[in-house]
Amino acid sequence: MLHPIVRHVVSAMIEDAVKALDSGIPIWWPYPQLGAQIDMTLLDPKSGAAFLVATPPEPANGYWMSRWMRYDSYLPYAVAQGANLPAPTDYVMQFQIGNRKFRWDGITGIVAQ
Repeated sequence: MLHPIVRHVVSAMIEDAVKALDSGIPIWWPYPQLGAQIDMTLLDPKSGAAFLVATPPEPANGYWMSRWMRYDSYLPYAVAQGANLPAPTDYVMQFQIGNRKFRWDGITGIVAQ
């Protein structure tokens, strides 16, 4: 069973993908021959500081940036936040594929920068 926060974030990402399809935004398929580097940082919505950084950067020939925070690593953060724990959709993800930069949040979705 997924942790409720993970379930909420994944649901928001799927909803964004469906909205993109419905609005006519073209879907891309990975092109590993490009050899672009992928970087990703998740920002704390209150401080703007990096909350989770996907290191090391991953070459796009893998084309999937999979980094996971273990629950036992997340728990001390959540306890420190107390009642002020931000909603999952409040976090901001900044990512870069090659030289193209993007930003994702729970309100505006994915935006090229």
